[in-house]
Amino acid sequence: MGIMKNVIGDAGTVEKMTMKRLLAFYALLILAVGVWAADPYAGIATPDPLGDPGKNPAKPPPGFVLDPPTNKVKLIPVDYDPFAPTNAPGPRWEDTKPLPAEKKPWDNLPDAPTNVPVAPGKGMTLLDEPAEKTRVAYTPIQLFAKVSPSLVIISTPKGVGSGFIVFMDGKKYLITNEHLMRGGYPVSAKLLNGSELLKKCEITSAMLEVADDRDLVRIEIDNSIVCPALQLFIGDLGINTPINIYGNSDGAGVATSLSGKVIGIGPDQIEVDATFIPGNSGSPIIDSSGDVLGVATFLTLYNDPKDWAKKGTRFNDVRRFGVRITNSKWVSMTFRDYLVRAETLLDMDTYCCDLVDLFYTFKYRINDYQYVYDYNSNLWKYRKQKELCRFLSDAAKTYSEWCCISGWAAYYKNMSLKAKTRQETEDFNRRSYQIHALIPAAFEKYKKACKQIYLKPEPMLINTDWKTKKLLEEATRWYELLKRFNQVLESNF
Repeated sequence: MGIMKNVIGDAGTVEKMTMKRLLAFYALLILAVGVWAADPYAGIATPDPLGDPGKNPAKPPPGFVLDPPTNKVKLIPVDYDPFAPTNAPGPRWEDTKPLPAEKKPWDNLPDAPTNVPVAPGKGMTLLDEPAEKTRVAYTPIQLFAKVSPSLVIISTPKGVGSGFIVFMDGKKYLITNEHLMRGGYPVSAKLLNGSELLKKCEITSAMLEVADDRDLVRIEIDNSIVCPALQLFIGDLGINTPINIYGNSDGAGVATSLSGKVIGIGPDQIEVDATFIPGNSGSPIIDSSGDVLGVATFLTLYNDPKDWAKKGTRFNDVRRFGVRITNSKWVSMTFRDYLVRAETLLDMDTYCCDLVDLFYTFKYRINDYQYVYDYNSNLWKYRKQKELCRFLSDAAKTYSEWCCISGWAAYYKNMSLKAKTRQETEDFNRRSYQIHALIPAAFEKYKKACKQIYLKPEPMLINTDWKTKKLLEEATRWYELLKRFNQVLESNF
């Protein structure tokens, strides 16, 4: 019996030990399941040695668990007992730095190109078409197909040129050179499909916007007119950028294509090697993506054989420039107000050219004593300030009278020296004295007429509100030229 009790006692002991082992096993199993649920990849995978975050995302070191609510890592103490009584002190949580967010395969792609619009009045604005776009290099045929619906053929009574439709400041505008609009009324502007862009009955009351400091003018296009508009180039322009110029070359009434590249860049203008000619004034300078870089405007030629530094370089040949549109300040005025100022400056141009021809060339000279600048014969040259023609006509007439009187006085004086009789000598001397007495009055009359050449246009040039900086600079240039002419005349008198 004693032996049996010992056996039974030992069996009870074994049973108790077995139950303890089962409880420990279940506890370890629960703990393992909890750890696996917190980090299912523990001990299975390691980070990709190539560093691709999309394949094997980096895992925190063993013993760290991500807490979703706070997105912070919590440290499980080594002495943590999951079966401790509920009133036992909990684990000592210790905050560390948050783990980096898991990266996606597309996170390494380059950023999409952006095009930030500039402030209103300086190119494109927030009202323009979306600034972000993919720039595509078109073939020559594709580029002309894109640009041609926006090209315009412009003609005036005094000349022909080019223009184009562009989208800027939230509106569509017809852009061309200001000097082309000086051709006067009526102005014809037609698209290549023959549609009339400006009606003659509307242009006289239309509002123009003239660039303050460059040779540009724009006219807003009514929304009822269906025509696509080009976009302005926004960004940094580079040397050797390929360009095309489309316009009315030589005024032939057809759009032509001239290719080249940018060879000079400035804040207000660019230089190109595309060989545009008269008739291309107002033509758009287009890059390979169809955006407008500038407007073909003027040519220069500096050919001085004494300038050895430029000899044999391109700077001694014809150079071609385009005006940039961006950052332009625009001044509004009616077409009538613009024409008054523009035609006045054109008349000053004609006036000063004829002034030089009259006094310093033989264009209006008949002989040593006679110059002819007839008022009725030259009046057609002037548009607005027709009295300018009268000033030159009076100067030519009074100068001829003075020269004629002086010539006759000299003639009779010379004849008196050749006379064979005393009576003939007295007659020639008397006539010479009589005519010579008229010389001072004729000279004063001529001197007064010459002063009118400078004094009459002076108030017009000084007192006119020229509206823009460019028009004012041109008027000042003519004023200074006339002032210099008057100084030369006074020194000769």
